[in-house]
Amino acid sequence: MFLKLAEHRLLFSYIMAALAIVFAPKHLFYPALIIIAIGAAIRIWAAGYVKKNDVLAIVGPYSYVRNPLYFGTFVAALGAFILIQNWWLTVIFIFGFALFYGAAIRSEEIFLQDKFGDEFAEYSKNVKAFLPRLTPYKSDQDSKFSWEMVKKNHEYKSLTCAIASVLIIFLIAYLRK
Repeated sequence: MFLKLAEHRLLFSYIMAALAIVFAPKHLFYPALIIIAIGAAIRIWAAGYVKKNDVLAIVGPYSYVRNPLYFGTFVAALGAFILIQNWWLTVIFIFGFALFYGAAIRSEEIFLQDKFGDEFAEYSKNVKAFLPRLTPYKSDQDSKFSWEMVKKNHEYKSLTCAIASVLIIFLIAYLRK
């Protein structure tokens, strides 16, 4: 069930991005750009540590939250909805994100539990799925941030999409003046 729902998370994301663009107002809330940048930075930071399906990532941003890629997506998208100041779309986004990305998180965590067993169970006890810790989880895993992993994980696509969305929102807002 989680997997089926999770498969629709990208469609949900594209629809919400299109709505953000369509409903861009004349006057944007520019400080929200900082929130978008923070979300994008979290995603890049996480992509530099994750070695999908090979090693359980528990260092770097993963020492604060089990799903930093999704957390970064949430922060950046929330920033976009704050940018356009459409509160009903923001509420729809939050509930939709919880539904679709929550299903993706659950589905992935079933896989990780099966693959990494006790290591994932111990990690899960100490690091929350979506609410970051204030202090990093301590581990003896030796892993460093790698720009090569960012490239291998295709994180440049997410960054390009975020930048393009913001530019389109600015263009629409400018044209509405």
